[in-house]
Amino acid sequence: MSINYYDLSLDPSIFEKLNEYLHTVPLTDFSIRLKTEERFKNYFNCKKAILVNSGTTALYLSMLAIKQLLNKDITDNDISIIGPAYGHPAWIQAARLAGYKLQFCDVKENTLSMNPDMLINSINDTTKVVLFINKAGYIGEDLFKVKDICNKHNLFLIEDSCNALGHRYNDIYAGTIGDFGTFSFSNPKTITCGEGGLVISNRDDVNGILDDLQYEGGWYNYHRNKDKTFINMGGNFNLCPQNCFIVNEQIGLIEDYLHKQLDIYNKYVSKSISLINFGNNYKYCPSINITINKNANKMHDLYNKMNIRTLYKHYKNMSKFFTSNRYPVADRLEEEVLMLPKSFNLTDKDINAIASIYKTYNKG
Repeated sequence: MSINYYDLSLDPSIFEKLNEYLHTVPLTDFSIRLKTEERFKNYFNCKKAILVNSGTTALYLSMLAIKQLLNKDITDNDISIIGPAYGHPAWIQAARLAGYKLQFCDVKENTLSMNPDMLINSINDTTKVVLFINKAGYIGEDLFKVKDICNKHNLFLIEDSCNALGHRYNDIYAGTIGDFGTFSFSNPKTITCGEGGLVISNRDDVNGILDDLQYEGGWYNYHRNKDKTFINMGGNFNLCPQNCFIVNEQIGLIEDYLHKQLDIYNKYVSKSISLINFGNNYKYCPSINITINKNANKMHDLYNKMNIRTLYKHYKNMSKFFTSNRYPVADRLEEEVLMLPKSFNLTDKDINAIASIYKTYNKG
């Protein structure tokens, strides 16, 4: 027996359509990107959506856009961003590249996301941005508390929703609460094209800024329309047309994928496996099948011996690499979080095998 952690097999018809597309348009076709961005604007009912080459790039461009809104240059390093101590290094690397000072905030065990009460004590005179990660797809009351704190202190809020595409709380989509929402299309996200990202916003003042950052500081508009001076900052961060096509073909499948995630989640729960749960007002289920257990390392080792792929210490207390301040919940989660397989191809036999090992360390 061999069980992968994740194995989203795209419908073969998507590749058949891709092959046809590649034989009918230039490899540099921009129209598919514009079409897909428009579909995301409609999906989220937002004012702006740009497709970029990764989720990290989506974070990076959001941070650069905020610097422009603050009339700061990328070389100005006198402002800081607060993010969760526990997680993936993407937001940290994006912030460092964008010239921000790093601040950290501990998380809550029941959400894996930023603790609003701790956030209040972390804000200082240099703080201008808060980065909230919808960990495992979390969207709920704590996020709205963070939004209220940001409003009170006149701070920008970036919502990193890379694991929360389509997730809703009281019919409000993850990614639409902050000034910017970012998403990733890498594996194993809700939809994937191998690698890609998305930035959305409902702000009225970021339309041109995001366009310029996405593609060569406005060179496309200058070259085609001669309607602006080519002086703005930007790079070539576009998502390639082929990946745009693959993403576009999956937008209509988001709900189907979320239902499949829910089906796997419920099968785990039916076997008495304790997984994180975000409450009744949360649409669907966490996007990652996470169990928190003091024996997580031993469980991980045994799963590996049985050729069952789990993720252990995939997320870490990233703060320890940058500050001597301690964040106890982040420390504990690094040691106790285990991510169980989430492949749509999991069979009942697979679930039973996973549950059997789980029960070895969770008797009674």
